[in-house]
Amino acid sequence: MRLTDEQVMTIKNVIRSNFGKSAKLILFGSRRDDNKRGGDIDLLVEANLNQEEMFMKKITALGQLQRALGEQKIDLLTVNPTSSEKVADVVQIAREQGLNL
Repeated sequence: MRLTDEQVMTIKNVIRSNFGKSAKLILFGSRRDDNKRGGDIDLLVEANLNQEEMFMKKITALGQLQRALGEQKIDLLTVNPTSSEKVADVVQIAREQGLNL
């Protein structure tokens, strides 16, 4: 994983403070792989919130992450695991290949 312990702690704190302690947080993509270079920070958050709450919390969390981590591209996907809607392929890949934080 190509994130420092401090970055991981910051990400966890921001996500938990916005989405709740029961939210599941997954790091996926190139930052998960120690052999790759560069890349954005790809995160998946699973939380039991309705669509409007999820959107508002996502915007707030992204702003807080940008301030705390500096100028970096951060992709934050959010999904309600209890929803009956079909999840995007990228969500399924994140679940299968990602690293739980």
